[in-house]
Amino acid sequence: MTVLDGFRVLQIGSGLAAAVCGRLFADVGASVTRIGPDRSTPLAEHLNGGPNGDDTIASADLIVSEGSPLTLRRTGRDPDVLRLANPKAALVLISPYGQTGPRAEEPATDLTLHFASGIARMLTGQVDDLDEPPMRPVGEQSAFLGGLAAACAGMHAALLKDGSVVDVSIHEALATIAITELARAGQTGASWSRKRVADGNGATVCILPARDGYAAISPREDRQWAAWLEAMGSPAWGREARFATKKDRVANWDALHALMSDWSRGHDKRWIAATAQAAHVPSFPLCEPAEHLQSEQLRHRAFFRPVVVSGQTVRVPGSPFGVTEHPMPSLEEGHGTTLTVTVTGTEGIVAELGETALPLVHAAQPVVHAAQPVVYATQPVVHTAQPIVHASWPVVHAAQPVVHASWPVVHTAQPVVHASWPVVHTAQPVVHASWP
Repeated sequence: MTVLDGFRVLQIGSGLAAAVCGRLFADVGASVTRIGPDRSTPLAEHLNGGPNGDDTIASADLIVSEGSPLTLRRTGRDPDVLRLANPKAALVLISPYGQTGPRAEEPATDLTLHFASGIARMLTGQVDDLDEPPMRPVGEQSAFLGGLAAACAGMHAALLKDGSVVDVSIHEALATIAITELARAGQTGASWSRKRVADGNGATVCILPARDGYAAISPREDRQWAAWLEAMGSPAWGREARFATKKDRVANWDALHALMSDWSRGHDKRWIAATAQAAHVPSFPLCEPAEHLQSEQLRHRAFFRPVVVSGQTVRVPGSPFGVTEHPMPSLEEGHGTTLTVTVTGTEGIVAELGETALPLVHAAQPVVHAAQPVVYATQPVVHTAQPIVHASWPVVHAAQPVVHASWPVVHTAQPVVHASWPVVHTAQPVVHASWP
């Protein structure tokens, strides 16, 4: 079983952002049918690889296409034409600058989109020489960000089931990454300066050269600075007055960075990061992309998977989440299934329930009536005939013990073991209460 079993996606054309969108849906179990995909490069072959569905425009739940308004009309992929074949599917249209506006027909590349969005100006950080040109990331990142935005918006549109049309601008998807600087410009009318002043941010946060690359450190607070000096072997220069306070370190940053660099060049980047972390100083090694292939964490998560690309078996990234099925008793047979979805380390079962006779492991929505135990509830429990192990919201009526309640217990015929809020009525003892 997969998250999107039975969900049908039709991906039309050779657009790379559309291929990213289709890949994301395929990775979570959707049936993706590709019409005219590009497979001219290893990246495009990977994104458009895997089983190809047999859905048509008429049977799709979601249709994804990439191109400017004129391009879509010329190729018969504009909303008016697609609606004739399928009036209900959600449509996702991806283009460099969106389907409307004075730049809607302008061509664009990964390079021009990064520069137009303002991201390229920020990528180098603050520099000593303003003649140093901005840079852009490699690997068609604009297509990945545009495709990710399209997949998220497309899923929401498909859930509405009203034939929504989603207009995705890759330019805008990139510009939102610079939201901090956009907010600064909106509030002050001034842009962030690329010219470095002192240590660049006034907090002694920097990147140090290592024997095998680079490591970042962040000894922002005085106690962290003292711990960092000890981690470096308590060098004599660390006791000099010019480095005594944060203000002093910022004012003499160039000299300080040179001294730290002399030390760091004699050590491996992972050793530097581990030593700093052991001293409670935030630090991490700057990893090369190839190093991820050897990551124990990613190996444990089974992030990479073998795929044949251009006739060669290579390891490619998978989905950044996993899905685990947990058995659960059902009404008739005592067996059932509840999905626990893990997304970047966050676990939970989200259920919107009216009445249930099944145990609730986790409920993030109100439980109106439960005849089985409520293990954890973050919303009101209106009535339950079974124990409540933990409730972060009011329990209106409970015929069984309430082990822990962070909100009022209005009525219970059984003991309340712990309550952080008032217990209005109980026919049994209250073992601990932080409120009346």
